[in-house]
Parts: sequence; structure tokens; C-alpha cells
Amino acid sequence: MKLQEIRLDNIAKINPTNSIDENVIRYIDISSVNEGEILDWKEFATADRPSRAQRKIKSNDIIISTVRPENKSYFFVKKNYDGFIASTGFVVIRPQIEIAYSRYLYYYLIRDEMINLYSINTGGSAYPALNSTFFNDLKIKLPPLPIQHKIASILSAYDDLIELNEQRIKILEEMARLIYKEWFVK
Repeated sequence: MKLQEIRLDNIAKINPTNSIDENVIRYIDISSVNEGEILDWKEFATADRPSRAQRKIKSNDIIISTVRPENKSYFFVKKNYDGFIASTGFVVIRPQIEIAYSRYLYYYLIRDEMINLYSINTGGSAYPALNSTFFNDLKIKLPPLPIQHKIASILSAYDDLIELNEQRIKILEEMARLIYKEWFVK
């Protein structure tokens, strides 16, 4: 199989501009994201939003922290986060779906090899960060679109299974807590 090597800015929009016209925004900062999960988010009136709240995200976007990328603050934007506002500490990558399948590109960009590449290319000591233009020049190896779909569907199935198991664990932990409380506290 021949892999096509192509610059990221040829297959995706990097930090696309969108107007923020909502009265209230839902904001995601770097500390809100960890290894593909949104841990929490904040709500602000548009006039009171933090100055870094600039990047409107859409379903199928990829967000990756440019600040201390080794902390693995990245996320594939699902429909329920469509329209949220992300910090400028993230790079927002919006794939052109006719060339690159969003999920494939997400999995490609969050591999340990890529995270290490981001980390060694950061600048600054107190606030180590990537220059957002770094992603424009980044070369991506792309298989044909049908193969991208197959790879992404297999990895997505594993991610979905992990997420489901984590939900089950939380439910079981809550049940155990309630049983303990019922038996030993009351």
C-alpha cells in the first residue's frame, strides 16, 4: 500500500475562523481536556469570556494543546460539543473530508510518536508551547480514503468500548457506595 505524504494544511484548515455570536458560551480550556476526554467546561456570558476563548469548534474537529503537548490534552469533537469555544492554547484542525477522514487524522495526530514530535518542537521555558504554524508544515502520511475509514472504525470501536466500560465502572462504584452506606452507615 502506497502512503501519500502531504502537508497538514493541504488536507485541513488550521485554526479556522468563526464568529462567536452567542450570548452565552461554553468554554473549554487546556486543563479541561485529557487524553481524548472533556473533564469539564465553563459557561460565560460572551462579554465576560476569557480573552483566550477564541476558537469555535465544530463536530469532527480535532483540538490539540499547543502548550505542554506532552500532557496529552487533545480531543476529537463530537456532536454534543459542536459550537463550544476552545482556548487559543489549542490548535483546531478541521479536516477536508473528501481527502482525509477526520477520525483517522485524529488517531494519526495523537500517536505517541507525534506527541513526542510536538514536545521537542516547543519553544519557551516557563510556558513551553508550539507555534501554531508548526501544524501547517506538518507532513502526514495518508493511505487511500477507504483504508483510512477501516483503520479509524477499528480504533473507534475500541475507544467506544473503553468509554462504555468506564461508564459501567462508575455505575458499579456508585452502587457499591450506596450498598456500603445502607448496610454499615444506616
